[in-house]
Amino acid sequence: AKTKRLKQRRDKHSKQPRSSMRNRSKYLLHMSGISVVDIGITGSYILISRDLGQSLVPIGLNIGILLVLNLIGAWLIYRPIAELEEAATIEAQVLPSDIANRLTNLPLFSAAWAAFLGLPYCVAISLFGGFEADDPARAAIELDNPLLYIAIFAFAYCAYFSFYAFFAAANFGMGLRDDLSRRVGWTPAVTGPRMKTVFAIAFLGLVLPPIVLVIADLTVLEALRSRQGFTLKEAILLDLAGTLIAGAMAFFFLARLLTLPTERLLNAVNRVSEEYYDAPTPVLVDHEIGALSENFGHMAQG
Repeated sequence: AKTKRLKQRRDKHSKQPRSSMRNRSKYLLHMSGISVVDIGITGSYILISRDLGQSLVPIGLNIGILLVLNLIGAWLIYRPIAELEEAATIEAQVLPSDIANRLTNLPLFSAAWAAFLGLPYCVAISLFGGFEADDPARAAIELDNPLLYIAIFAFAYCAYFSFYAFFAAANFGMGLRDDLSRRVGWTPAVTGPRMKTVFAIAFLGLVLPPIVLVIADLTVLEALRSRQGFTLKEAILLDLAGTLIAGAMAFFFLARLLTLPTERLLNAVNRVSEEYYDAPTPVLVDHEIGALSENFGHMAQG
């Protein structure tokens, strides 16, 4: 019997590192979506320009910067959370309180890292001649201010990447809270941003980049678009395509941030109506819905 108890204890502890590795892999998978966003933008460029040959340089830089370098940085960002998760004591059902703050800040750190990746990506695209037509006549068109062009497109890519990364990391954090709640009964206090802040970020990410790009197309990007072989209509269409791609992926995660916690709260309400007052109410998000779940759990347990 003693041997059996020791084996069960070892099995409990062995599950913790495996769970940590699984959660780390999920975070890296979420962050690798930045590469998918860029592939969508590059694909839109190829469809509009009808020039498949222009995809070689962007694809190579996508793999090197937005996939390999991105995953290295994401691994380092998540490392403190993984260490705290591995240090959790399952028997005592406690987790270091610092993990709550790190989960709250994870979307911001992820968005900042994604924005940083946009800078070397855009500089490398410009240096290696990506997104330029092979036509010698177009290639001969002089660009009066190349640094301004790089700055404009760096802003757009940084905005797209950080917009996606913020909501992808927030969605991952919700899943990690759910996992820790089920495994060790962890219920963190709600200290994060309000929903209006989250929606403000969504609004700015969806509206600001296309406005800046369209204004730039109408004012300062005429020479560059001519060199790329785009008409004004095609250039604006490309601007909108990039926004739609990043926005669609980000709003998928935003929808989950609203629907999943609400569903879990409704399940908790149903359990209480059936007089299961000791059933836990998971706190999956760090805003008003999470606060409502937290307060309802305290009320149900008296």
